[in-house]
Amino acid sequence: MPQPHTLPETLPPAFSQESLKPVPPPGDTQKEHVAQPTSLEQQEAQLEGQQEAQLEHLEGQQEAQQEAQLEGQQEAQLEHLEGQQEAQQEAHLEGHQEAQLEQLGVELEGQQEAQQEAQLEHLEGQQEAQLEGQQEGQQEGQQEAQLEEQQEAQQEGQQEAQLEGQQEAQLEHLEGQQEAQQEAHLEGHQEAQLEQLGVELEGQQEAQQEAQLEHLEGQQEAQLEGQQEGQQEAQLEEQQEAQLEAQQEAQQEAQQEGQQEAQLEGQQEAQLEHLEGHQEAQLEGQQEQQEGQQEAQQEAQQGVQLEGQQEAQQGVQLEQPAHVPAPGQVQEPQQVQPLKEEVLPPTEQEQQEV
Repeated sequence: MPQPHTLPETLPPAFSQESLKPVPPPGDTQKEHVAQPTSLEQQEAQLEGQQEAQLEHLEGQQEAQQEAQLEGQQEAQLEHLEGQQEAQQEAHLEGHQEAQLEQLGVELEGQQEAQQEAQLEHLEGQQEAQLEGQQEGQQEGQQEAQLEEQQEAQQEGQQEAQLEGQQEAQLEHLEGQQEAQQEAHLEGHQEAQLEQLGVELEGQQEAQQEAQLEHLEGQQEAQLEGQQEGQQEAQLEEQQEAQLEAQQEAQQEAQQEGQQEAQLEGQQEAQLEHLEGHQEAQLEGQQEQQEGQQEAQQEAQQGVQLEGQQEAQQGVQLEQPAHVPAPGQVQEPQQVQPLKEEVLPPTEQEQQEV
């Protein structure tokens, strides 16, 4: 900012009757007004350099802040995503395992029921066939019939006991097979599902991470752009305010200098007018004094000359004989000629008037 320029103080000259010369205007002030401390181009270049340096500094700070914010946000987001993924995997696995177990239980129950029905139908068919053969043999004879009845009763009891034991053994065997099949199937199915779920979750996690990173980058870019625009606007406003203040100060200084110059010129003009009036009054007084002195001198000289002429004429008349008129004549009085006035040189005032 240019330093305020002050004009040198000039005191009005002391009025005196001896020194009546006009005071010349000060030449140093004119030289000081011509020499400007800085030009507008230099100020604009300085402002541009300052703005570029400030923008570079702000960009460096913003980049460092952005990198730190991005790293912190990415780490927090990754931790949050890992926690979410682990919870989702556990919940998904638990729900999937429960659904698979329920489905396998339903399937096993259906298979067991179908196997039991098939076995019962097969046993019933065997028993019917045996009974039909026994009945045909019983028709051959009553004894045989009785024996057959006894045998049939025994066979029926034995068959029923055998059938029950066979059915129980078959059921146990089927249950063991089914349990082994279920366990093997569940393990294989669970492993395949876990692998598939792991692949799906990895893909989902990668997609979610990419989407979240893109969203975060977009948000950060938007925030940074908003921050940069706000900071640039604030800086521009501050610079404009500073420029306006500097311009106002320069204008005020220029106005003050102009006012001071106008005041000095007015004071000088008033002093010159006062001096001129004083000089004119002095000159008029001197001229009046000179005129009075000249008039007094002329009057004194004329009086002295008149007295001398009168004395000379009186002396001449005394020396001449008196003319005695004849009787009857009247003596005419002699006219006294006036003395010729001496021609004096013209005065300075008359010369000035001519």
